[in-house]
Amino acid sequence: MKSNHKKAYKAVNQSFHTHLEHQGAWRTCEHCSDAFDDEHGRLGRRRVWTMTDCAALPALAKWPELRTVIVVETIRTAHAGAPTTRHYRVSISSLIRSAATFMVMLRPHWPIEHTLHWSLAVTFHEDRCRIRKDHAAENMVALRHIALNLLRPEHAQPMS
Repeated sequence: MKSNHKKAYKAVNQSFHTHLEHQGAWRTCEHCSDAFDDEHGRLGRRRVWTMTDCAALPALAKWPELRTVIVVETIRTAHAGAPTTRHYRVSISSLIRSAATFMVMLRPHWPIEHTLHWSLAVTFHEDRCRIRKDHAAENMVALRHIALNLLRPEHAQPMS
């Protein structure tokens, strides 16, 4: 979930920062998971919170199968002396799982999402697309994915 769903994104962020992050009751192994890593010369901390009471957020009502809101906080220091950065990502799911399980499930998905989003945004300018009528938007997404799949094995010339 990104800020393109402004009301829902704002509601989740406000609820998270007000109720979840700083309250001890949510720091159970079911609803909070904390992991540290030292990969590629970076120090990192990743915390995952899950909220299963989605009825408390009316802004999420347009997703009737929604069962869990997942908030991932990533804190990184690239190298000694570098500034520490903090980022939050919000995901939604129709599954109910522990925070630790979602941490394991989401991490391998991020590079795929990042790579696919970059390809669609840079190559096809998908973020600028204003096709909205009937099923045209879904049809264009399918065509873009087909085009990416056809272009991916092509190595005859360098291309974006």
